[in-house]
Amino acid sequence: RKSAMATPDADTVPPDATSIPIDTGKTDSLEKDLDLDAEFADGDEDFVNEHVGDMRRARVREEECPELLPYEADVVKDLMFYLSEQVLRVTEEHLYGDFPHDALLLEMRRIRYSVSAYWTARIRKISRYAVFYCSDSQRHLLSPQELEFATGVMEAQKTALGHLQIGQAQPHLRALLPAKMERPPPDSHLFVKALQDINDYRPKDTQAGDESHLLSFAVGCIYLMKYSEAKELILSGQVMAV
Repeated sequence: RKSAMATPDADTVPPDATSIPIDTGKTDSLEKDLDLDAEFADGDEDFVNEHVGDMRRARVREEECPELLPYEADVVKDLMFYLSEQVLRVTEEHLYGDFPHDALLLEMRRIRYSVSAYWTARIRKISRYAVFYCSDSQRHLLSPQELEFATGVMEAQKTALGHLQIGQAQPHLRALLPAKMERPPPDSHLFVKALQDINDYRPKDTQAGDESHLLSFAVGCIYLMKYSEAKELILSGQVMAV
């Protein structure tokens, strides 16, 4: 049994625990960013939306994971409705130049940033691996608009490749033709934070009975793992990409 490399938390890891500290250089800022919900827990209900934290976590997951994750349709829809409600409030109540107006503007900008960053991270992956994500086994991960975008990118790539194939007899153009469909690298590494204690986790594709591949996680610790090993834990909400 082994434990992934971790950054121990003095409140959660016993003094005799064996782990290797990792200074990511961004832990403190992420802790502040991901714990903002607590600051608004007792605030005005007009400023609190349960999906704001969900979107922030979805944005971090998309930015850190090499593969495209399932589209958070309900969260995006809820936040778009929430923004429209706030726009109406500013307009109907004539909140200009006072504290409620400034607070609403800050809240709207924060939400817009999270949604825009979430879409940007997804579009970046779709643009690079358009052919892969247009395949029957992957298109369920896309929203209708993303599928339309990916299809357009794929058609543009096919057109460009057609022109290259016409001149492929020329050695300097032959190297531009892809050997096979490109797909995201499953063995790239990322940092994850354990949201609960996990014992004897067996990564996917490891042989049954192989005790050397059992992993243990302590809540609050940050681990460096292969994405292929962390994917199941990320999707189940037991760890989060940071």
